[in-house]
Amino acid sequence: MNRWIAMLTGAGFGAGAMYILDPDLGARRRALVQDQFERLPHTCQHAASVTARDLKNRTIGFVSEARARLFEDHVDNEVLVDRVRSKLGFLVRHPSAIEVQAEQGRIILSGAGPGG
Repeated sequence: MNRWIAMLTGAGFGAGAMYILDPDLGARRRALVQDQFERLPHTCQHAASVTARDLKNRTIGFVSEARARLFEDHVDNEVLVDRVRSKLGFLVRHPSAIEVQAEQGRIILSGAGPGG
């Protein structure tokens, strides 16, 4: 088994050397590899920045949700209507065709049916 691994590894290195050291296109390929290595720190820095921003936003959201669940008992009817409208905007094509009302924390949806 070790012979096969050694043989495949050698073949891979040989193919890579042929690809990079090719007299016709080798210089272009080496320049592309060099450009990729020079760009690597910027790419890593950008990925770290995006990840840190995402983690920060998720943490803020988690804390806000936890605070809301722990300390807020009553939600105003207007806030409840706005929350439902926000969710409907992602679920239906014409959210404005649905009338949303809230009474004592209960939601009432009404509107015309599919036929108009």
